[in-house]
Amino acid sequence: MAGKFFRCYAKVSICILFVGLALSKKFIFMRLFLLFSTLILNTQVIAQDFKSKNTKATLIELYTSQGCSSCPPAEKWLNQLTANKNLWQDLVPLAFHVDYWDYLGWHDVYARSEYSKRQRDYYTQGKTTAVYTPGFVLNGKQWTAWRFLSSIPSGSSDAGIIKANLTNNKIQAEYSKPQKNLQLNVALLGFGIKTKIHRGENAGTNLP
Repeated sequence: MAGKFFRCYAKVSICILFVGLALSKKFIFMRLFLLFSTLILNTQVIAQDFKSKNTKATLIELYTSQGCSSCPPAEKWLNQLTANKNLWQDLVPLAFHVDYWDYLGWHDVYARSEYSKRQRDYYTQGKTTAVYTPGFVLNGKQWTAWRFLSSIPSGSSDAGIIKANLTNNKIQAEYSKPQKNLQLNVALLGFGIKTKIHRGENAGTNLP
């Protein structure tokens, strides 16, 4: 299988290479993760081989907006996961900035209509009860216990192994449990990004 990179923001503290498999293109992008493996990118590296664990990673998605006054506490909670010892190997936190709050006065610089659609798709598929921010999805299902949990549910075992090779910004990968209709998803994830908010409900703050 071959994969290509999804967009990474320019102003990042660090970029992580994420590799995952989804069962079919008709499903939400990166919704059904089988495996996860990471690589800290280095511009001097010409070729790199890496291998995942034999466990399914826990995927946490936060649907958020820089124009939402209720979102900063959720963003803060998500950001503290960067100190988690299982980060990127067993735990993958992602923030999807939606665009449906842009009309409130601040145009979220990271918002994309595709992310809003992704959240709505969860709703239409019955995975969530509503479309709102901040909204968490854990392994493809609505999750509201993030405020109260001291630990995060772990992924299942015996998920199979992904082996991948990165050469000149191209990915070649193989999966130990061949199935039909598999899609390889590759993304560059950045964190440590701050934006000064000048208008809207969060005016005067610095937000992720």
